[in-house]
Amino acid sequence: MKAVIKAEYLKELINITYACSNEIRLNISKKKLSFSVVDIANVMLIHMDIKPSVFETKEIGESFEACIDVAKIRSFMGVFKGFINLEIDESNIVLSNLKYKYSAALLKSEGVKKSPNVPDIEFKSKCIVKVSDFRMFLRAYKKEFDKIYMGVDNVFFEARNGKSELNKLIYTESVGVSQESAISCFSAEYIIDAFSTLNGDVEVELGTNRPCKISFDALGGYAKGFFMVAPIWRKSKYAL
Repeated sequence: MKAVIKAEYLKELINITYACSNEIRLNISKKKLSFSVVDIANVMLIHMDIKPSVFETKEIGESFEACIDVAKIRSFMGVFKGFINLEIDESNIVLSNLKYKYSAALLKSEGVKKSPNVPDIEFKSKCIVKVSDFRMFLRAYKKEFDKIYMGVDNVFFEARNGKSELNKLIYTESVGVSQESAISCFSAEYIIDAFSTLNGDVEVELGTNRPCKISFDALGGYAKGFFMVAPIWRKSKYAL
């Protein structure tokens, strides 16, 4: 594959992915690019579908899989501005512009986690959350708590610490909420990692004592994806 992509889009893609994993199996075809991966603790999953139209120009031949070290690429992304020439084949990945060129061998397939099956979970409730507002709340929340309760109750979305009714911080979002109530407890670290990479509005789906699903658009609308985060107290069937 040879293509030209905006540096800001590639940086955004790398940062979103890095919130979950250092490595991905990127499936490349003429119709789309996609990947699914879980973090090392099997608590967070991310899936993304990317339209080939994200590229300014492109040459994509036969479909193939590329195992990419996201952490290494992320450490070099700061030097790239404007547009990036991107080349990926069965063995290597190359990023370049007029000033810089970064090349690296792809990871060996046998050393990278296989793409997970996305859990088939029925979510009872959902709401639309404004990321910028919720992110400010999460930063304040993390200073005092390590667990976060997320719930939907008819007309509002809230996150709180449930150990003490006197020791909590609540964020309310009232856009596009479903009718059924639900609440689950999560590690604040994972929820913050997910939201720290996103922008705009996201859809959050919840069930009682079930994972949450955070669906988002990215790369200027050329990509769609979602995070799934397992609750702290869960039966084994809800592990990711």
